[in-house]
Amino acid sequence: MREENQDAIFADGSVFQENLRDVITIRLSGTPQALAVADGIGGRPQGALASRSALQFLGSDARLVRSEAACEEALHAANEHLYGLMREPTCLGMGTTIAGFVVQERAVLSFNVGDSRGYRFSRGCLVRVSQDDVPMAVDRRADRPRGITQCLGGSEFPLGIMPHVFAGPPFEVGECLMLCTDGLTEALDDSELAMLFRELAHPAAMVEKLVRQGISRGSRDNISVLVSVAVA
Repeated sequence: MREENQDAIFADGSVFQENLRDVITIRLSGTPQALAVADGIGGRPQGALASRSALQFLGSDARLVRSEAACEEALHAANEHLYGLMREPTCLGMGTTIAGFVVQERAVLSFNVGDSRGYRFSRGCLVRVSQDDVPMAVDRRADRPRGITQCLGGSEFPLGIMPHVFAGPPFEVGECLMLCTDGLTEALDDSELAMLFRELAHPAAMVEKLVRQGISRGSRDNISVLVSVAVA
């Protein structure tokens, strides 16, 4: 449905934005580790550049992985960075959503701005840990256009943001973290996502099944999914 993929994924210090058909599997070791997805705002210019630039900036900002307060500072700085790029007239108004996790030794930080989502799957339960920045009483799967209330960039003049940053318990063996853009969640609700997680064990299989189900349900947007499983 889309001419261009405006989603991007950050993992293992790299940004991925190709039109990927196959699942990429990476083994991560040590902490802290940052994982994120971003989705360029539709109807705005340079969505792919916005999502890629935001993840590249955050990936190079050491504050992202330090603490809740420092993570929030990094998100504010990323927002300012995008507005700085808008000195180029073709970039004016570009913006992106973002959602991510920072896996620390004693905690997992979750963060988001916009409607890309983060979930944590533990002991058979899938819990959404991100907060959608959308108008109240909006059906994500409705046929009418859906707006968001904040993002990184996204305006022709600088606007501040109020990032959602939370600290949760440490990442335990057997748990899963999942990040996705709204291409997935406009097609599948949380109960359907939870059912798929209970049926599948391997992260690559989870990603493939989630994307296929989103497409089969008629998603009209790019779908980007990142799943991380804690192993011994």
